This record gives sequence, C-alpha cells and structure tokens, in this order.
Amino acid sequence: MGDGHGGGGPPPRDQPVRPTRRRGGQGACAGDGRRLSARGAPAVAPGRRGVRRGRCVRRRRAGAGARGRRHAGGGARGLRRPGPAGRLRRAAGVPAAHRSGRGGARCAAAAAPRPDAAGGDGGVRAALPALHRPAPQGRPRPRPLRPADARPRRRRPHPRRGGLAGARADLRGPGARPGARRRPGAARSGPARRAARPGGRRHGRAGAAVGWARAVTSRPIVVETLSGTPVPRQRVEIVERKGVGHPDTICDGVAEQVSVALCRAYVEAMGRVLHHNADKALLVAGRTAPRLGGGVVLDPMRLIIGDRATDAAGGRRFDVHGIAEAAARDWLRAHLRHVDPDRHVVVESALKPGSAELTDLFGRGRPGANDTSAAVGYAPLSETERLVIAAERHINGAAFQAAFPEAGEDVKVMGCRTGGVLGLTVAVAFVDRHVPTAAAYFERKEAIRAHLAARLSADLETLDAIEVDVNTLDDPSRGDGGMYLTVLGTSAEGADCGQVGRGNRVNGVIPLHRPSGSEAAAGKNPVRHVGKIYTLLSHHIARCVYAEVPGVEEAYVWLCSQIGRPIDDPWLAAAQVHPQPGARLADLAPGIEQVVARELANVEAFTGRLTRGELGVW
Repeated sequence: MGDGHGGGGPPPRDQPVRPTRRRGGQGACAGDGRRLSARGAPAVAPGRRGVRRGRCVRRRRAGAGARGRRHAGGGARGLRRPGPAGRLRRAAGVPAAHRSGRGGARCAAAAAPRPDAAGGDGGVRAALPALHRPAPQGRPRPRPLRPADARPRRRRPHPRRGGLAGARADLRGPGARPGARRRPGAARSGPARRAARPGGRRHGRAGAAVGWARAVTSRPIVVETLSGTPVPRQRVEIVERKGVGHPDTICDGVAEQVSVALCRAYVEAMGRVLHHNADKALLVAGRTAPRLGGGVVLDPMRLIIGDRATDAAGGRRFDVHGIAEAAARDWLRAHLRHVDPDRHVVVESALKPGSAELTDLFGRGRPGANDTSAAVGYAPLSETERLVIAAERHINGAAFQAAFPEAGEDVKVMGCRTGGVLGLTVAVAFVDRHVPTAAAYFERKEAIRAHLAARLSADLETLDAIEVDVNTLDDPSRGDGGMYLTVLGTSAEGADCGQVGRGNRVNGVIPLHRPSGSEAAAGKNPVRHVGKIYTLLSHHIARCVYAEVPGVEEAYVWLCSQIGRPIDDPWLAAAQVHPQPGARLADLAPGIEQVVARELANVEAFTGRLTRGELGVW
C-alpha cells in the first residue's frame, strides 16, 4: 500500500487508507484535540475517531458553558485537565462522516503540509484523512451542519395514529426501533416534509405514475395518473355477458333476491338489518328431453341456498327458510317465462345462524366492516361493453320476445373487438315448442342474426363495423343434435349447473381487460359486508368522477377495508385516471378527491339503496 512516496502506488488523491504510523510522526494531528489520561498520556491511539484530519474538535468543559479549543502548541489552555475518564468523547450528534466540517479556518494550519522530525520537508503532501475508515486524500468542501445541541422541532401527530382506536402496536425489538442506538443528546434528523395542501403534492419517480395524496381525517385518498393506453383505444378488447336465463346469472339473481327479502323482514320486525349472507347458491341442472314441436322435463332442477342468517333476535323468531324459498320462487317466476318454479325447480334453504362475533357487529353504533376486503370499479364503459350489454338486453326484452317467441332467456354474448371491427358471438336457447321443423329453426336463427346486426349497427359510435354470429355450434346434418333446443329456455334444465360469483360483474359484463376483485356481491349483507358494498361503491364513485370532473377520460377507483374499521373510513381509497389530452393531474386531483370524499361520507345512504334492492348486481 505504501506511504504515498513510492513511484508504484496510486496518486495520493486515490489512496483509500493511510498507514497509522509514518516516518517522522507524519499522519498525527497537528492540533492535539485528544483528552489526556490521568498520567498525561493520550487516551486514544492515533487514528481513532477523536482525531480527524488534524482539525479541531470542540468539547464542552466539565461544569462550564465555555468551549475549549485545542491547537498544536496550545499548552494547558487547549487541554482538559486529567480526569478519571481517560478517554475521548465524540461530539454529540455529529456523524463521523460529517464532523470534519467543524473547525473551519481555525484549523487551516493543521491541514497544511508538515515537515518531518528532522526539519526537512518530506514532500508536499495532501492533508491526511481519518485513519479509522477508508477516505479519499485531500480536504473536502465544508458541509453545513446543524448544531449538536439544537432542539428538534415538534412533530405533528400522525392523523392515523396518536391514540386512535385500533392503532398499530410497535412489536419490533428495542434494538430495531428507530433511534434505539442513538447516543443521548445526539442531534436528530429534521422533521419530514409536511403533508400536501388540499389538492395534494406531486410526487413520483422515473417510469412511475405521477400522483397526489390527501388525507381526509383518517381516510387517505390517493389520486394518480395511469400509464398505458385506455381500453377503448387499445387494439384488442374482449367482453362477455351472461343473460338472465344463464345458470350462473340465475344463482346471482336468486341470492340477491333472498338477501333483499331477509332485509325487509328484519327491518319490519327490528327496525334494522341483522346479520346474514345468502351468497352460496348452487343450481344443479335437471334432465329434459327436448325435441321439435315440444319436449318434456324428466327431472327438475335443484336450487340450494346456503350460508348464514339470523333466525332469532330481541325475543322474535324469523322463518329464514320460508323467506328464502319464497323469494327464490318469486324471482324465477318473474324472470323465466317458461319455468314453473313449483314443478320444474326444487328449492332448498340451507341457511344457518351466524357466528357470535359477526352477529354482535350489527349491534354496534357506527357501521363497521365485517371483513378485510378490497374492490375496484371503473368508468365509463367502453363502446364494446355497452354493445354487449345492449345485445343481451334486447334479446330478453319484451318486444324481441314477442317477435321471436322461440328465443329463450338463456343468452350469452361474447364480444371480440379488433381495431374498429366488433365481432359478436351470441348463443340463444331455442324453446322447442315454438320450433316445428329443422328448417324453421335455421330460418328463424338467420332472422335473429340479421335483426341483431341491423339493430346494433345503428348504435355504433366510434367503431367501424359489427359482425354477428348466432349458435355457431349448429350443424344441419346432425338432426335434433345439431340444434340448440331446450324445453324451458335455459341450459340449466338439463346441461349446465350454476353458482354465485361465476356470472357478470356488478356493472353487467365480464371484462377481460379490466382489473377485477374476487368478491361475489350477490346475496351478501348490504350494510356490513364490504366485499359487496365496496364492489358496487367503487363503480359508483368511478362513474361520478367521470361524469363530474371535466378532463377525465377513464377512471378507476380502489377501496380496501379492515375488519372492524368503519365502512365510511376505508383503510385505503385511491383513484387512478387517464386524463384527456391536454388535461393536467394538478387540475383534476382536487375535484376527484372531493367526489371520493363525498361518496364515502354518504355510504349509509348508498347501503340503504342496496338494502331495498335498487341496485343491480348482475
């Protein structure tokens, strides 16, 4: 490594470490800033932290406020008297890497080239660095330092901590907590930057979305821009919708109807909604023998409604099984015109009482979440999504069914858009009693296809064309097996089973290009189950943001709960937006925050609409 005078070593400025002892005592501090022991000998060996580049180190003298300065040749004036400690103390609060900034011009002489012991100059040398750690040669620029004994400013209490119920406990060991190893009296880091003003503070990093954050009481609302291309402007988009007669949609519709009926019974008897969840419906397919001109039902379908419901409260008893079974039959009778719920479906209730803790949650004052759950909603619907919904609703509309009575309620529409061309594949269950011959079947199928293509083409806005195909599995050469025939107008009669949560999202579609939560909303409790409330509320807030904040092209709203936390105070509320060309997030964020905060504050009115069944979930 050498002492810097050899010809084979690196230049003085590039040496990472100097030897602790050098010829003629070079490398020792020219100003004796060390504390002497009782015998007058240095208590700290050269190269320890107390000696830094020959500069002066201030020390408070014991029992006095004045500080002594120690320089070379300063005599007793610059030295502390011998004491029992016999060691050099660090300057409180000054990090080792920064203490070199103290001393300023008063130690300039100590940094100059030094002669050797014989009186000759051993060569012009840069000021020696600290010997206890790697450091470059030479003297760095002075760094401004806070006084070691400066009193830190008082921090404001965090809005989500500081005595609030449910605050997190610090379970880290004592040595792992911030400041655990800090010396007493050491200077502390300055306070963090203040929270953003209403409207937020712009933040972000390269390649990340630029965002805003605002705290409304204990509720954080984050607003940020989304990178990438909005879904309507992407080249490919796939959207699906299952019609009212599809087995999965039947389960969603029945489960939600049962929840609404239970809510009505609870409110009439107790004045409030009690604990229940009826979101575990299962439809077991029956068995039929369809044929041209009319077939027969061999075995009925079986509909099982499960999960939990309060059957007794306040001295009153509730016939939850009778309520659930009656609600299921009412829904089937209202939506499937060819199904007789008394003959074609066996309805069975498997509801049981809920757990004590979840039941007790409904007796507390402020509505609290009964689960830790997350949800996401978006707006607006793309043109593809709107056309897919319109196609199914038109087929199951009264006017279409009057013109095409052979069309059953089991309809499935798959939309696949490439560029400006939308292709729709539609599956329609034909009711066999309205189809006398195979020729009539294929003739009516073509009439339905042409009718849909003309009807939907009139609704095109930005798309260039639409292509419609109906029942593409059909094969005229296969006889009855080459046609989509049913007895009751639904595949659940003899082919497909159904289950809650496998159908449409709460906005009516299954969008493959959108983020989606995992909760099945249908049948869940409308006043406590955040999986249901936040799923519908996130879509509602996104629609409000899009409608009320000019300059938003597309909005996504994210909500996350904590079990037991008030429903109107989510653990996280965030909005991600695609601004329209020319719009700035700084101009959009305040309005977005206001909409999110307003709708969260009105969540009780929103859950009231859910309780009355005013909001669709399929």
